[in-house]
Amino acid sequence: MNVDELKPDDPELRRLLGAWTPQGWLPRDFRSKVWHRIRESEQRLPLGLLLQRSLIAWLRSSLVTPARAAGCALLFLIAGGTAGWVQARQETDRISKELETRYVHSVAPLPGHFQ
Repeated sequence: MNVDELKPDDPELRRLLGAWTPQGWLPRDFRSKVWHRIRESEQRLPLGLLLQRSLIAWLRSSLVTPARAAGCALLFLIAGGTAGWVQARQETDRISKELETRYVHSVAPLPGHFQ
């Protein structure tokens, strides 16, 4: 029987798969070796991925109740609003100084400075 001839709903395939028995045994410490390799691979994760996973774990534990979820949402809104306000304040100061300089130059231009 050719592999290309087998279809998922083929009764011959079902019969062959039903009659198949695995041969050989796994080593006694197979499971512990697998878990050891998993732990090692998790320990070698890049820093960014570790931070992301720890943030997600913290959020999952923090958002257990609706009150905590609302508190976290409020905390993030306040932090975002504060960051936006600080950035807008810096931009406003920069623009104010630029406009102030333009006004002074328009009222009393420097000698030799013609517009």
